[in-house]
Amino acid sequence: FTVYIQHNFETTYWAGPKDRNAHQAALTGSSRLDLGPVVDFVLLNVGYHDLHHLNAKIPCYQLKRCHLALTEELNHARIGLWEACRCLRLRLWDEATRRMVPFPRTLVQEFAP
Repeated sequence: FTVYIQHNFETTYWAGPKDRNAHQAALTGSSRLDLGPVVDFVLLNVGYHDLHHLNAKIPCYQLKRCHLALTEELNHARIGLWEACRCLRLRLWDEATRRMVPFPRTLVQEFAP
């Protein structure tokens, strides 16, 4: 749930193989999932997962401290509980708007049982 949402939010980063930039993807292709300090503790700071893409060697207990030290550089989206629930609908990348979008209602209705 958490890792899916952190990568599948409306303004995530996507680029084709020729245009892909790993550093930019690490900074903008992952979000900061903000579900509160208790959830951060229980899930070993998975809400700060975006830093894992910059340096996978940062231990989970240091992610929050590192994140706070790099706040100026990180251009990540901050996602709370209600927005996280809305992110579950996002399935497609829309090239025209450069955003994740849900399946169009007409397509869903056409294939519904």
